[in-house]
Amino acid sequence: VNRYGALHERLRLRGKRPQDLKFLSEQIHKINADVLLLQEVEEGRFLETFNKKYLQDLGYESATSHSNDPKGYAVGILSKFPIVRIASYTNRALKNFLPPTHFVKDLMEAELEIGNERITFFNLHTQSPPLRPYYSKDQWQLHRKAELQGLCDIVNEFSKKDEKAHGKSDYWILVGDLNVTVEEDIYEPLGKQNWTDFSVLSGKTQPTCPSDNPKWRIDYIWGSPSITQFFVPNSFVIHSEGVAVKASDHLAISADFLIQNSK
Repeated sequence: VNRYGALHERLRLRGKRPQDLKFLSEQIHKINADVLLLQEVEEGRFLETFNKKYLQDLGYESATSHSNDPKGYAVGILSKFPIVRIASYTNRALKNFLPPTHFVKDLMEAELEIGNERITFFNLHTQSPPLRPYYSKDQWQLHRKAELQGLCDIVNEFSKKDEKAHGKSDYWILVGDLNVTVEEDIYEPLGKQNWTDFSVLSGKTQPTCPSDNPKWRIDYIWGSPSITQFFVPNSFVIHSEGVAVKASDHLAISADFLIQNSK
């Protein structure tokens, strides 16, 4: 039996004061998740450096995705389980968007070996609010919708391929800062899926951003129907105590699962 947690957190290393990184480290130590999915991680070896300097006692492996973001922000993962495979979708063209475009901060696909199981994690940070000269507000809306539709297409493609290859239900979890609330029209592609929203399942749909005065729920943990059987009831947590506000501009969220080995 294996237990892991998934967490959304921010990590900006360049320009951060040492005290800010200590707040982030303190929050990660407090939650002590087995798997952390992070958004707004700088490309390169910044996450690796942070892990070695501040989190060495937790025993994490680390990986960072590629990025199309002009500011160099991507997504990352910290895992106490072996990272078997990492895939990036920075080169995948998004449909229904002209001119042709791609994921800005990437969609990461990470396969972990948890006991005798292989669990796949998807990690997405959609395009942030428009910063000229990169986007107008209308372009930002269209681009976010294209990223969300691309996410749905990729996850559903993976599910079909995984089930066909292994002859069993697919096990995956999706974590992300999607910059969209369920009330917005562009949420439509997500609303059509049969995925489990563990926040809704737990009845904990409070806002997560900004951390000092939360107004919007834009941070999510979803999972495939088959992974839902391993979810620990009432384990979904929005972390708002202690250094939560100082550690990030979003509140971290986490969920616990007990992975039953099927082999």
